[in-house]
Amino acid sequence: MVAVMFQSCISTSEKVTVESLAGSYTVTTLNDKTSFPQNPTFEINAEELKISGFSGCNRFFGSFTFSENSLKFGKLGATQMMCPEEQNATERMMMKALEQTTSFNFEDNVLRLLHDGEILVEAERKNQ
Repeated sequence: MVAVMFQSCISTSEKVTVESLAGSYTVTTLNDKTSFPQNPTFEINAEELKISGFSGCNRFFGSFTFSENSLKFGKLGATQMMCPEEQNATERMMMKALEQTTSFNFEDNVLRLLHDGEILVEAERKNQ
């Protein structure tokens, strides 16, 4: 199981809820990289406590638990398509970043997944 701890920059007086993170996101930065053959995407489904997405080559999916400032992903499943090496490299970075995430901030519809204060993933929420 992968544990993900979240800290929010929404406001110190606002409690972060899983509903506030729900939606579809497009990854704009992944480990300082901003150009991809195809941008990774993911969706947080707050009602069903599921995450799914496109990691650069394959689709991934899984469930999670959320309480206060933590989000825990179970083992993520993925399709097994063959892709060019550049897409495979993006996918490896994306999956590793999800595994390493320990905190986050969410501001102006941008979700940043962090590890020890370092931005691993920056993703923009699509218009709802």
